Amino acid sequence: MIRPFRSRREPLKVEDAIPNPLSGTGERASALTRFIEKLAPYMNDSSVVEIYLSAGQGISVMSSMRELIPRNEGWDKDDIAEFLLELAWECKVRLDPFKPFAGGVLPWAAWRWHAVISPVSPEGPLIVLRRQLFGEISLSGFVFENFESRNLVSWIRSGVSLIIYGATGSGKTTFLAAVLREYFMDTRVGLAESVAEIPLLSVNWFRLVEVPVDTGGRGGVEFSRVLAEMMRLSPALLVMGELRGPEAAMFIDFARTGHGGVMTTLHAGSIADVRNRISRLSGQSIDSLPPTVGLRVWRDDSNVTRVRVDQVAENVITSG
Repeated sequence: MIRPFRSRREPLKVEDAIPNPLSGTGERASALTRFIEKLAPYMNDSSVVEIYLSAGQGISVMSSMRELIPRNEGWDKDDIAEFLLELAWECKVRLDPFKPFAGGVLPWAAWRWHAVISPVSPEGPLIVLRRQLFGEISLSGFVFENFESRNLVSWIRSGVSLIIYGATGSGKTTFLAAVLREYFMDTRVGLAESVAEIPLLSVNWFRLVEVPVDTGGRGGVEFSRVLAEMMRLSPALLVMGELRGPEAAMFIDFARTGHGGVMTTLHAGSIADVRNRISRLSGQSIDSLPPTVGLRVWRDDSNVTRVRVDQVAENVITSG
């Protein structure tokens, strides 16, 4: 079970690790514990925002000023692999040679992780950890370039959907969480995610997540089914996880058929990229997109996170 959200200011404790109940001997749990001990100094350092770990190159950290700092430490390939298998088990995601990539949120700290193993990574396992700031970031931490944050509420309430887009690590999901925290704490918000990421900061919010099939191809709940069940629970506001594939078509359908005010995120570098990706992922013409606003999130050269409104669908008024 995912543990309650923890602020980055709370120390990472070794005893928070949960042993794998299937391991019997506790060997896997010891691998997890060893890695918690080695990573804790970086994760407890408030200036560190990302951690990169590979068997061949060791560990590097990214500071809050976006400086990459290598650390000369030895990391055993087998230990990393054992740690990742235990971590995947703990996060209830599949990670094996037939599905050699996985990700999620650390159960004991506010960090998101993504890992790749052999055979896709032939030199050894790779893992990236990125600090989540949901518990302390507010909209005051963002610079709004061509609109006011209060416009977001009027757009949502009028049935306009929002696509928050930007590069990896730009702050898309953090901005989304800040918007929800600022304006929708008293709203029945339904979170449909591939991986549980946004913390449930309000008793009025609820979440459904995609469930992968097991190594035998059994079980699993596809994201499309998650969304269908979500709408039967009647959320006043639907928040969809990042658009990566066919769910883009469902985003269009939900927003177009009376479920307006859908919020989601997308990896894209420009509003033209947003239009092209939505069209390609959904298999539909961009002309079919209902009233939608694009919110570009990026960090400038001074490491200030900025937000700018772009018009995705032509029938959207983005001012006032």
